[in-house]
Parts: sequence; C-alpha cells; structure tokens
Amino acid sequence: MKRSILIILAVLLVPIFSKRVSASMTFTSPIYRSYLPIVAAPRTRYFAWSIEWDNRIPAQLLTLDMRQERQYSCSAQEAAQFASIHPGQLYIACDEPDINTAIWPTQRDYAVWYHGYVATVLAADPTARFSPAGIAWLPGFHFVDYAQAFYSAYISLYSTPPIVHEWRFHVGVFSVDGFDAWSAAMNEAAEWSVSHGAQMTLGSFGAQSIPRDVDISSLMLRMRDYINSDPRVVSAAWWSMDWQQWNHALELPDGNLSAEGKLYSKWR
Repeated sequence: MKRSILIILAVLLVPIFSKRVSASMTFTSPIYRSYLPIVAAPRTRYFAWSIEWDNRIPAQLLTLDMRQERQYSCSAQEAAQFASIHPGQLYIACDEPDINTAIWPTQRDYAVWYHGYVATVLAADPTARFSPAGIAWLPGFHFVDYAQAFYSAYISLYSTPPIVHEWRFHVGVFSVDGFDAWSAAMNEAAEWSVSHGAQMTLGSFGAQSIPRDVDISSLMLRMRDYINSDPRVVSAAWWSMDWQQWNHALELPDGNLSAEGKLYSKWR
C-alpha cells in the first residue's frame, strides 16, 4: 500500500482535530504544505477528500494548500498565517460541529468560535472568504435545524448574520435505493442555504454504508445528474479518495483508480 491508512472516528467526515481547534494554540512545526505561491487549480465542480495530493482527481485536503480551491483549518491562527501569504482564499472552518459536541456542546458555542475564527483571518486578509463547518445528514437527525440554530444564535450574539460565502452540508447515501431520500435532503439543504444568503457546497458525499462489492455506478450517475442540474449547489466532494477503510473509495490499495474512481474522474 503506497500510503498509510488513517483512522476516522465518526460517520462521513470526522478527522481527529480535538488538539487543533484552540484559538490560542502555538504551532512549532510547519503549519501548511505550500509555502510558495503555487498556481491554484482551475475552478471545478467535483473534488475528493484525500490524504495527499493526487492529480487524477481534484483533491480536498484536510490542510492548507494552494493547489486546492478551498482551504481547511481548525485553527484561526494557522489560517491567518496562511492568509497573510495567500490572500483571497476560502476557508472551511473545521468540521461537523453537530457531531463534535465535545468541542462545541451547542450551536451557540460554535457561533462564538466561528466569529473569532473569521475575525482573526480577516485581520490578516480582508479579502478572505468563509464557509462554516459542514453539517452532517444522518438518519434521525434533522441537520438543517442545526444550521438554523447556529444562524439564529449568531444573530442573537452579534446582532448581524454570520459572514458566509458558502454553506456546507454532508449528505451521503445509505442504500442503493436511497436516492430519493438523498435528493430530498439535498433539496432541503440547498434551499435553506440560498435563503440564508449563500449557495451550498456538498462538503462530503459518498456511499460508505453500502457494501463495497455492490455496484453503485448507476446511483453515482443519478447523484451527479442531480448536482449538475441544481444551480444552488456549487461543488461536491466525494468521501473519499484514499481512505481505504471506507467503502467505495476512489482509489484501490494498489494506487490504481477503483471503478468508482474511474467514473468520478470524468466528472466536471
């Protein structure tokens, strides 16, 4: 196997970041991979969450890197240092506060944290743009309610809506016949997003709950067609490229693209 397999602790997209979110943390090691102003990738619609950069499919990394269109960081200081060198980037402000309740017990807690994150990065780069962390759609959990509670808490605290350039939701499909439920969740999230001032990014989608030996090509094409037809959704990121413990990764353990990867690599 060409790279080590990371352990993911929660459904969809939950990296280990409990040690990274403190606004006062001091970093003693290099904090991002690209110190030189590499030319950013052209805008595209489809990405894949990846451990490392891969030229075959546009990557979304759990870090800051000028090769990607959206930067990810759970540290305001880390993002601000990067922003001072690379202005005009969009920053994803950590991940799934609805699941990571040990870090943000309530939507109000995430609203306070997000406010500080945005202010810190804007002080370094007034042209920076922002996306709140992705909110997960899980069976039995009404994810748009979480987004609304965050939005309302922010206004209650600061008497103004949060600065948001993209709303981000994580909507996976849970069975081969689950397209209707998936598309209904997508419609709800996209409609909420545009009614609250910004378009939606499908921050993570995939088929982790479907056994890996099941052919999902038809399901993938239906999801692609839905995304392409919805102007409220600006981009989508598959989970995942190369975390092999998740079903339907786009890369095989030997480094070649899987059947899903070959299909996904053609999407634009």
